Amino acid sequence: MLAQVEMLGTPERTSGEESFDMVVPALKVRDFNFSSVTKF
Repeated sequence: MLAQVEMLGTPERTSGEESFDMVVPALKVRDFNFSSVTKF
């Protein structure tokens, strides 16, 4: 996936329902498909 990154957004602080706080950018990834669904 990381070899196919086309664009990076501005990093933002975020947290999930069952995870810790993170500072991450949005990614635009070429030819990426999710292979399964999670409960998140």
